[in-house]
Amino acid sequence: MRFIVENFGPIEKADIRIKDLNVFIGRNSTGKSYLAYLIWCFLAVEPDWNKLRELVGKYVPNELVSKIIEKDRVLHEKMKDKKDKDFDFKSYIKELDNISDEISKRVKDLMVEVFKKFEEIWGRNLEELIKDAFMVDDLKELIRFGKDSAKIVVCNDNCMMKIYANIDENGLTIKVDENVIREIQENLFITAVSGEPIYLILDYYKNSEELTHHEFIVENYQIVGVIPIIFGWVFDGYVPYHSTFIAPDGRDGLIRSREVYLHALLSDVVMNEIDKKFMRFLESLYPKVKNEKISEIASFIEEKLGIEFILQRGVPRYVISIDDLKIPIQRAPSGYKEIAPLIYAIKFGLDEDYTVIVEEPEAHLHPDAQVVVTRALAKLSKYANVIITTHSITVLDEISNLLRVRSLSPDEKKKLGYDEDEGLSPENLGIYLFSDGKVEELEIYEDGIEETELDRVIIEIANMHAKVEEYYERSRRLQAQR
Repeated sequence: MRFIVENFGPIEKADIRIKDLNVFIGRNSTGKSYLAYLIWCFLAVEPDWNKLRELVGKYVPNELVSKIIEKDRVLHEKMKDKKDKDFDFKSYIKELDNISDEISKRVKDLMVEVFKKFEEIWGRNLEELIKDAFMVDDLKELIRFGKDSAKIVVCNDNCMMKIYANIDENGLTIKVDENVIREIQENLFITAVSGEPIYLILDYYKNSEELTHHEFIVENYQIVGVIPIIFGWVFDGYVPYHSTFIAPDGRDGLIRSREVYLHALLSDVVMNEIDKKFMRFLESLYPKVKNEKISEIASFIEEKLGIEFILQRGVPRYVISIDDLKIPIQRAPSGYKEIAPLIYAIKFGLDEDYTVIVEEPEAHLHPDAQVVVTRALAKLSKYANVIITTHSITVLDEISNLLRVRSLSPDEKKKLGYDEDEGLSPENLGIYLFSDGKVEELEIYEDGIEETELDRVIIEIANMHAKVEEYYERSRRLQAQR
């Protein structure tokens, strides 16, 4: 999936192809969080369930679903009953096949209509979600200064399949490109097989590759389950109302003031939607591992840092254990409060195919701890799309190390303190430098990030330090010449 953004907030132009691990780096106020929040909005937006329900009912009424299930049941009973010699099996099966064909066609037509009516089903909710995430009453406040409109394109990796969004003084308009509609009409095939449940077979032909998905339904509303599958196929992973976890900046403060925020969640107090989703996700966690492999990443962090993050059913709910001393998370050091939500999410909340967005994972952490968290996020990117915003050169250095580590032998990795499965490949990593309204993707190689690229980042992040260093070196050379 890919996001092309123009004139949104501080961003003049950005072209981001979402990979396994995505790093947004740059100075303050360059648009890293703006872009991360915008991507989250497009992924997290819910459909208008009433409109979607109406559409499903119009194209595939429950009466038709019930009819084919009942007819299939009768057929099986007649097949068991050998006494009914007058039953015309041939005509009955033909009638059943005709109903199956009708359902197949209707489901296909429904899918086409869902894409045609993208604005109607998702558009208004998306507009409100963006307002709530950025805390603005009018979307034009998010348009880059001096410009009349902001443009967002969500597309597949080669940008042949597009969703266009435009923000101007009239708000948000959004539509799916006609190429997408043709693509679905020509390359998506749906077959309904009678039975209880009805067996739906989806086949999608994409660049000589055949993608297949099977779904079982006994009620028409269950057809909604195939919509994200088709979106993912067409847009290379982009799915609205996708499973997401976002960890905003200032997690220390959110955790410290947890009771206040819980009160806000239960009342009509106006609250940033990002913080709201973050707190709801955290509070919904149950002390039971959701995915064993992903949970092991939390254990990796705990082992390396020598701490344990405990989620309890009772009070206090969040506890950390340091050298056998257990304390409530609210009294923990600030660095631990910052990473606690990420560790709890990895341990108890995340599953495969999530999109995870973490702002400043390095916040309040010693450089050694930053390295551990970076390694953990790289591990997580094997199961989920991970997007991080950062100001940390330490994070970038460790990512460069992980690119080199990939080519080492298990014994060499072990000597360096890395696990056998650690390492990053360039094709699964995107690093984007934010500067003066521009967003540039850095060159990445098998042997790490090129030093000149790292130097550019250092100059961008630590400008004064770089200038002092430059003048100091120049002065030293001049003195040596004398």
